[in-house]
Amino acid sequence: MYLGIHWLTDVVAGVALAVLSVAVAMRVTNDADRARSRTEDSIGGHDRWRRND
Repeated sequence: MYLGIHWLTDVVAGVALAVLSVAVAMRVTNDADRARSRTEDSIGGHDRWRRND
């Protein structure tokens, strides 16, 4: 019997998918930030190009 509303399992699955998506996105961005930091440290980073005012 479907009344045009979501089943409880649909809502629970949606929340689980949202939590998983956020966790994956945070992991990917943290890994990218760490990799960028290592690269900037090895080539001098942004400080190399900054003027000394």
